[in-house]
Amino acid sequence: MRCDLAVGATALPTMPVPVLVTADPLRLARFYVHALEFELVQHIVGVFASLRSGSLPLQLWGRKDAPPARARILLESGDPSIFDLHRRLMRVAPALVDARTPRRTVWGVWQFCLTDIDGNRLEFIEWPQRWRRRGQASA
Repeated sequence: MRCDLAVGATALPTMPVPVLVTADPLRLARFYVHALEFELVQHIVGVFASLRSGSLPLQLWGRKDAPPARARILLESGDPSIFDLHRRLMRVAPALVDARTPRRTVWGVWQFCLTDIDGNRLEFIEWPQRWRRRGQASA
């Protein structure tokens, strides 16, 4: 399992709330709740599920022909560190986590990836502390 984010790769937008589209939002929500320790915040049958892990939100939207997607989750101050989150996910779902990570990218951020049961790739990112202090992580 690799997190293929080469320097020349197309950039993924960072969304305020990461969104994944799935054929069955409740099934995928149950996976996030039971396997990855997320909390189910809201559910509309067949349409939508809102999840949270601490301060990390995630939305699941229903669509029958949904292909696997990629989402970027930016860890903010107050969230668990990327290393703590990686350790927790390795403990509860090691087969789904890019085990060679977290790693520092050539552009200076820490990141690791997880692939869920629908094949969606979640990229967790943490800006270096020195950038946060100068306010550059909000860009």
